[in-house]
This record gives sequence, C-alpha cells and structure tokens, in this order.
Amino acid sequence: MRSAFGKGFTQSNIKYMRLFYLAYPQLLEADQIRQTLSDELETTGHLNPNLSWGHYQLLTRITFPYARAFYEIETVHNH
Repeated sequence: MRSAFGKGFTQSNIKYMRLFYLAYPQLLEADQIRQTLSDELETTGHLNPNLSWGHYQLLTRITFPYARAFYEIETVHNH
C-alpha cells in the first residue's frame, strides 16, 4: 500500500488506523469528522485539533471508552 498511497501507509500505521476506527465509531456519523470548536474541548467523541495522530495512537490502545475519554480530556488539559 505504501507504494500506491505514500509513506503514511505502513503496516503499523494501518493497524492504528483500524484501532482508531474501532475506538471512535461515532466519527463516522454524518458531519462528525471536523475540527472541534473551542467550546467542545471538554467533549470527547470529536476530533480535537490539539491532539496529534500520535496522541490518538496512544489513546486507541485504551480499551474502555470511559477511561479513554478521561485520558483524552487529561491530555488536552496537560498538552
């Protein structure tokens, strides 16, 4: 896939893309993949512009949604 789509499509990165898809299924709903408004920073379940792909890679390793939401909020506050 890397030869067809570029260097971001490594086997490990595709694994994280799948984990991201499984961890944040609500983002597939209409109009959910967008930049988060400043008043939504406390709300999980939306992409947060203050978090990088590396942050989301780590967050997707957390299997329990409430724990992941907690660490997502803490990451934004301490970033």
